[in-house]
Amino acid sequence: MQTLIQISSGKVPEAGVKCVALAHNEIHRTPDFLRHHRELGLEHFLIVDDHSTDGTQEYLQSQADVTLFQPKGTTFKEHKALWRKEILDNYCVGQWTLVLDLDELFVYPHYDRRPISKFIDYLNIEKADAVFAPMVEMYAGHDPAFNLQNDNRIPLIERYPYFDSDGYRLLRPSRKFSKNSQPLHLKCMAVLANGCFIISM
Repeated sequence: MQTLIQISSGKVPEAGVKCVALAHNEIHRTPDFLRHHRELGLEHFLIVDDHSTDGTQEYLQSQADVTLFQPKGTTFKEHKALWRKEILDNYCVGQWTLVLDLDELFVYPHYDRRPISKFIDYLNIEKADAVFAPMVEMYAGHDPAFNLQNDNRIPLIERYPYFDSDGYRLLRPSRKFSKNSQPLHLKCMAVLANGCFIISM
């Protein structure tokens, strides 16, 4: 690999759903991020730690299902897309893979009752190549100071159960493709607790 070095031991399994993520000083998020996606049925995590100093790196190195990388003469600002690309090209070709940040939790219809393998079975039946997933900002709904508390005993989805029901936009990938079109406005109609988002355009 040109931009990364692997700093954990062990081999990356060939089978199973994987997750590619970037990390920097996120020890208060990392345990719940891993717990949530393990419960969905993910098999392995490929994570780039950008020189964390808060214990994130040490924690990730202690996890058997995590392969950890560090930048090699590269920076987040200039090379984060290349980091992801190198990992995807080396370990994830032809496989369903989640590409996330550690403050993001992936959900899908009935995620609390059905493993991600069932969701992927549906995608394969539909001959899908990718999944569109709106990014929804979550809020605590309590005193603002609550947002600063990092009680890892409580899942993030329970700590931050509220979100805006509208105001979402579907943006084109670049100006090249959006020169003659306007962003599509989305409205999120369902609630996270039910494990399903209904999107209207």
